[in-house]
Amino acid sequence: MSNYRFSISEQNFLSFLFEKINEWLITAHIGDQMQYELHNNNREILNDYLLHFEFRRCFKTIWTMTKIIDNKKILFIEHITKETYEQKIKDNIDNNQGFQLFIQSLIGFTNLIRYIRDNYRKPIVG
Repeated sequence: MSNYRFSISEQNFLSFLFEKINEWLITAHIGDQMQYELHNNNREILNDYLLHFEFRRCFKTIWTMTKIIDNKKILFIEHITKETYEQKIKDNIDNNQGFQLFIQSLIGFTNLIRYIRDNYRKPIVG
């Protein structure tokens, strides 16, 4: 995953969120939580897996998750200890559902192309 190259819009979005988190961490205490609503124009910039992967790579004292509440995508950020972080990373590796969903989203288009190729026997030009 470290070889993934972010687009300029993805980099700008991550930089914006990193700045918000850094500002919050200055005054946050262990156990404090922050919420950030991912508006329609930026909610699909990054896949959830990539978003959390990048946060967890750069910040070792926060834990992030996204939830859909009232048709709004909310990013939840919790300030945790390094020990809790390491345990959550270990648990997350054991239950690697996010990675599986990410991979499924990547091969979804491939499955569509295969379906068209196999069922309609038409060449795909493009």
